[in-house]
Amino acid sequence: RQELELAAKMWGEVIKRSMGTPMYEEASAERMRLARVIQARKARPSIKKPTAKSGNPEQIEIFKIDRERFKTTGDFDEMRLIRVELKPNIKEKSLDAYDVRIEVVFFDRDLDTGTIQPTRAVVPDEPLTVDGPWESKDRKTVTAAYIVPRGFRTDEEDEYGERLGYYGYAVQVYYLDMLQDEEARPTELLKKMSEYQASKERMLLPSE
Repeated sequence: RQELELAAKMWGEVIKRSMGTPMYEEASAERMRLARVIQARKARPSIKKPTAKSGNPEQIEIFKIDRERFKTTGDFDEMRLIRVELKPNIKEKSLDAYDVRIEVVFFDRDLDTGTIQPTRAVVPDEPLTVDGPWESKDRKTVTAAYIVPRGFRTDEEDEYGERLGYYGYAVQVYYLDMLQDEEARPTELLKKMSEYQASKERMLLPSE
């Protein structure tokens, strides 16, 4: 399952043997998909956290995270915000905000089993970004919302058979695809976030 080049080669063989049959289109589509995944993996640098020892110290840190919970309204049963304040730690006068991304994942807990999982509530579905230019003396703040629409939990329980409630969040900050800083509440969610990201990565792999 992990050998993408081998899988692509095998689908190439299927293409040769299936010309003129319905299987040909499926094989061609799968071969093209694999080619895109392989190219993306080669282009994406490995993600690791820089250290002063490595000669490449962190350039951005999480200065603080503020949390706010709103009262229930007619539109939603629950709404929370986290505001992540970022502080540059660089010698240069500015950094390129375009190369900064902030990954935020909210988690729910199963009220019956205690299982923790990424929420199905309304949350950011893309990494957060900051506006540039970013002067080294300035701090930037990004906001992520966790919203449970009215009646959502009832519908969720009916569909999935799970009674879930808010548990916490994890935040990771990247600059030039290198992890700069991370924070979670509770702290155990940093491990859960790593597992979640690994599962998303596996989704790019071909199925058996």
